[in-house]
Amino acid sequence: MRADSAQLPGSIKGRVCVVTGATSGLGFATAMRLAEMGASVVLGGPTEAEVHGARERIAKAVPEADLHFGVGDLSDLAEVRRLGTRLLSRFPRIDVLVNNAGVYRSRRHITNDGFELTFAVNHLSHFLLTHLLLPSLLEAAGRVINVTSEWHRYAKLYRPVEAIARGEGLYMGWRAYADSKLAGVLFTAELARRFEADALSTVAVHPGTLATRLGHGTFAPVGLILRLLKPILEAPSIGGDALVYLTQAPRESLHGEYYHKEFTRTPAPSMKDVGLARTLWNESASLVGLQDRPTSSGS
Repeated sequence: MRADSAQLPGSIKGRVCVVTGATSGLGFATAMRLAEMGASVVLGGPTEAEVHGARERIAKAVPEADLHFGVGDLSDLAEVRRLGTRLLSRFPRIDVLVNNAGVYRSRRHITNDGFELTFAVNHLSHFLLTHLLLPSLLEAAGRVINVTSEWHRYAKLYRPVEAIARGEGLYMGWRAYADSKLAGVLFTAELARRFEADALSTVAVHPGTLATRLGHGTFAPVGLILRLLKPILEAPSIGGDALVYLTQAPRESLHGEYYHKEFTRTPAPSMKDVGLARTLWNESASLVGLQDRPTSSGS
């Protein structure tokens, strides 16, 4: 169900919105739309050159845009920590965090931290960044939007979380991607369990099947299919509009929900598995070197 757009609370103008993966595709489209609406947008990207390029393109279209750099390679947890520290000191209040950056790899890649790349970027980096930015998010009674995918329905997380994170055993690109997206859905559910909506609202969203760079550079079947279908896939701006809608939708319609674009949808039953969500949370915290934190609900 979609909340009535006429009931959207207030304007996003002047609100601080952090968008990871903002240099191309869905993230860029989202950042552009937020800038057009007057938000203060932090452009997340792996290199200064890429973020600078995105900033220049948005500034050309929206000369009055309030844009900030959020440089950090999400495959490197040390860079994620530096990014979190910089943003926390720069922005005492963060109204929206869009955890959008994502990768798909047909072959196993291990990061410098010893994690499988897809799981590291799509889940662990966002888990860590969200925790690092919690003080500013809580100060603003902000919201966290986790970009997931319908692919989460094909995952089971049937192995220990650390084994998945380390890329152990037989590697299949589609399974690694699905596991990372289920992790995003479960992270949303546990975040909602630990924080009341009036303190921090959170939502998982499948933005649609979009013509982005996902799968670019791989010749595995999934990558080839995505490239062949690209002419008939939806434009990233369609998904961007959905994410922007979720930055303003009523908090009570968001908290712990799973959305397909601007409409609620029933997720895989795994999202209701409290034990699995808690295990993923605890193991993820251990893997990225975090102490577990108290919650607003005291649970």
